[in-house]
Amino acid sequence: MYPFFKVERYPERFKGIILCDTQCLADSPATKEKRYKSIKQINAGGLKNYAQTFVINVFCRETLVSKKELVEKIKDVIVSTSPLTITQSLKALAERREMCSTLNEISIPALILCGKEDAATMLAQAEYLNQHIANSTLNYIDRAGHLSNLEQPDEFNKILIEFISGL
Repeated sequence: MYPFFKVERYPERFKGIILCDTQCLADSPATKEKRYKSIKQINAGGLKNYAQTFVINVFCRETLVSKKELVEKIKDVIVSTSPLTITQSLKALAERREMCSTLNEISIPALILCGKEDAATMLAQAEYLNQHIANSTLNYIDRAGHLSNLEQPDEFNKILIEFISGL
């Protein structure tokens, strides 16, 4: 959601925007509650359990099975990150404002990328972005969840390079 703020404030600074596995909605009360519950669990017991749950929620099934090294690497990154950094990130996500009402103000080219198996950001949200940003293109990435750039880097980068080259 953070790129929206910059484009909204300084549109003249951008030639295009890339939105990956994201949405314009603010968290629902239930999602906020889950984030704050995660914060409490991290504060009480550290990051190990959070890291395990995180990877299950962000990777597609195929990645969890066939790219175990990548999954372990992401868990290691989470566990080695300051708990304060993780909890503050969760708090920022829980308190973000909705940006759906400003999508029509984005006039620069927009690339929207979404893993086809993204359970964290539903495909309908990527479609919503595409429908409400006038000059946007939506690309789904097969065999990818919420971390499509890591799960399918070749496909992700190919799409990215094509978009950037066209700006």
